[in-house]
Amino acid sequence: MRRRLNVSSFEHTFANFKSVLGAEKALAAFRALEAEPAGHMLLCIGGVGCGKTHLCEALTLSWAEQGIKYRLVVWADFVKLLKSTFSGDLKGRFDEIFTNYQKAPRLIIDDVGMGGASDKSWEWGLLEELINYRSRERLATVVTTNLDVTQLPDRVVSRFRDKDYARIVVNEAGDYRPQKLSS
Repeated sequence: MRRRLNVSSFEHTFANFKSVLGAEKALAAFRALEAEPAGHMLLCIGGVGCGKTHLCEALTLSWAEQGIKYRLVVWADFVKLLKSTFSGDLKGRFDEIFTNYQKAPRLIIDDVGMGGASDKSWEWGLLEELINYRSRERLATVVTTNLDVTQLPDRVVSRFRDKDYARIVVNEAGDYRPQKLSS
């Protein structure tokens, strides 16, 4: 069930999120999408370990509980999936797979920019096409990244700045992982 929902833990709920100093705005933005997901877009920027993935998974678990369909993908995994359509079992299925994500009623893309590819032009082109379509069609979209807003494509950032349906929030919390108690 965990794999089908594409979450790392069923413990990643809103109730279990430790809202440390600096994470309040991000938590509020994700909770707002929990209640009213249709047509809204959120770009959440924050450092490593500040809770972005936890919030993505909390949102997906909440939507799943409500029977709301969504797609959750880690950016690096999505890029690998699309690259796999150039050869092997998925050869020739790029358009089909890309369109599936592009047109999903609700899409969460976690960790954009992760993967360290030296030439991001192809990846940024995919992201721009994806976000442009979803913005135009007013499809619920969440993107998280630990990159600075200046490192993201301007066309992507601009769409998240549209105050009618989109929002950019910065999770200013520090890396929570070193503070966890081992079990």
